[in-house]
Amino acid sequence: MRLSIIVPVYNEEDTLEDAITKLRSVKFDDSIKTEYIIVDDGSIDSSPEIIDRIHGDNVYKLRLSKNSGKGSAVRAGIEHATGDFVIIYDADLEYDASEIPTLLNAAVEGGFDAVLGARVFGSHSAHSFWYVLGNRITTLFVNIIFNSYLSDIHTCYKLVNKDILDNINFKCNGFNFDTELVCNILKLGIRPYEIPISYKARSKLQGKKLTWLDGIYSLTTALGVRIGIL
Repeated sequence: MRLSIIVPVYNEEDTLEDAITKLRSVKFDDSIKTEYIIVDDGSIDSSPEIIDRIHGDNVYKLRLSKNSGKGSAVRAGIEHATGDFVIIYDADLEYDASEIPTLLNAAVEGGFDAVLGARVFGSHSAHSFWYVLGNRITTLFVNIIFNSYLSDIHTCYKLVNKDILDNINFKCNGFNFDTELVCNILKLGIRPYEIPISYKARSKLQGKKLTWLDGIYSLTTALGVRIGIL
């Protein structure tokens, strides 16, 4: 079993080195082989220099020529991934890297093609009421139009079978890629399995990049996938 961990990076000099250290210290079962695909999305801080100092036989580094959005970075990572499963790990320390094996075990033991780490069930902090409300609204909208019952479509922790990803024609480059991914999975008739995870939100001063517009893009993306124009 091989797991590809994609790390999209954009101006994360304050947390990047610590995040990668925590990620690479995670203990997996001996039967699991991991590869780390670090994708720099045109950072203009010292992130590229930090990435250059990261070495390892199972570490692969990509650099996009200009900032194009998280979705663009993840898509580039997926193209280079060779794992049986793929998971996204943001370099902002909001998520606990040690929980990744739990998601993989759930997929393997339960026979699931997609496992989501749901923040609403686990221990978490929230950036603001409006972020939580926006998450709830967009998740509810997706549940309605796809007749599903998910708790958190915007979680970073989406572990998906690579064969499934290879059969999706992704088009979104921004944060709405998260919505596009989940909606395409649902459209294929796959019902993701959710497990609780912890979450430590950061503020805008700490580098939070989401805005209310991303919520609008998420809604339009979900509708676009549902009616077949995305």
